[in-house]
Amino acid sequence: MIEAETVLYEVRDGIATVKINRPEMRNALSPAAANRLHDLWGEVDADKNVRVAILTSADCGTFCAGLDLREAARVKKEEGVDILTKMKDPFHGRQRRVAKPI
Repeated sequence: MIEAETVLYEVRDGIATVKINRPEMRNALSPAAANRLHDLWGEVDADKNVRVAILTSADCGTFCAGLDLREAARVKKEEGVDILTKMKDPFHGRQRRVAKPI
């Protein structure tokens, strides 16, 4: 899955829909998904047509399982680094600064 597909984004009638799209992983956040979320919050803030954002996820019975622990183990084993170093904003501070309601 390419990075842009891990989190989908659509704006319609002033509503931005941000959708975590990793149902095969119970919507767990990989670095690609977390970084895409970070970038999209900037787009939500910058787009004057957006009045509100909805954060949702692909239907798999779990909204978001949290950090992708399999990916974290793989990154640690193969690259020798903590997965959080791969994320622009590992603690989601950018989301908390969005000026529009989420």
